[in-house]
Amino acid sequence: MIWFALAMLIVVVVAALLIWILIEASGIRKAVVRALGAAGAVEQNTKVLWKIPELNQLLDTGYGVVASIADKAHQAAEAVDPRGGKA
Repeated sequence: MIWFALAMLIVVVVAALLIWILIEASGIRKAVVRALGAAGAVEQNTKVLWKIPELNQLLDTGYGVVASIADKAHQAAEAVDPRGGKA
C-alpha cells in the first residue's frame, strides 16, 4: 500500500511539474511573439538608414553638377563683362 501511495505522489508531482512547464512555455511564446513584432517594427523603421550611402552618392553627383554650372556661369559672366561690373 505504501508503494501505491508513493507512486501516486510521484505521478502528482510530475503532473504538477508538466503543468508548470506548459504555463511557462506559454508565457515564453507570448514574449517571443511580442519580440518578433518589435523586430518587424524596427526593420520597417530603419530601412531608410540603409539608403544613406545611396543618398550620399546622389548628393556628391549633385554637388559636382552644381559646381560645374557655377563654373560655367562664372565663365559666361567673365566673357560678357571681363572687369566684373567695375567701371
